[in-house]
Amino acid sequence: MKALHTVARKMIPQIGGDYAKDGQIKTEAMTDDLPLAGLNVLEVGCGGGILSEMLVKLGCNLTAIDIAADLIEVAKEHASADPVTSKIKYVFEPVEEHAKSNFEKYDIVVSTFVLEHVNDHDFFIQSCVRCLKKNGSIFISAISKSLLSWLIIIYWLNTF
Repeated sequence: MKALHTVARKMIPQIGGDYAKDGQIKTEAMTDDLPLAGLNVLEVGCGGGILSEMLVKLGCNLTAIDIAADLIEVAKEHASADPVTSKIKYVFEPVEEHAKSNFEKYDIVVSTFVLEHVNDHDFFIQSCVRCLKKNGSIFISAISKSLLSWLIIIYWLNTF
């Protein structure tokens, strides 16, 4: 779990803008304290909601989907303890289905550590892009299936 938290914290500046000296995430176009304010964001493969909770605290309207019903329930339960994170809309649904009724709905689509679990990479990515508004941003990360990536992700990140 420590590795997931570490990677999520490292992704936030890429999605929400650069860290300022005071530790707050800032972009030129958004307000200083809520850089994603007013934006509709989709997180594909949200798992237990680690990145979801960080994203919603940047001011976005967040929909988080996953195909693991048990993880959706864990995420919902954890998020319910905070008024900000309780606004996350968690949905048990694959992106391929979600895309059918959410065409060009989101300003940002984020998917971390999901692609390596997907059989049809092209269809998965196409489904993510279908959910994205024109000129929106998509952030996808995946782990290479190699010994080096295992050492980095499992061992090295857990040392922080």
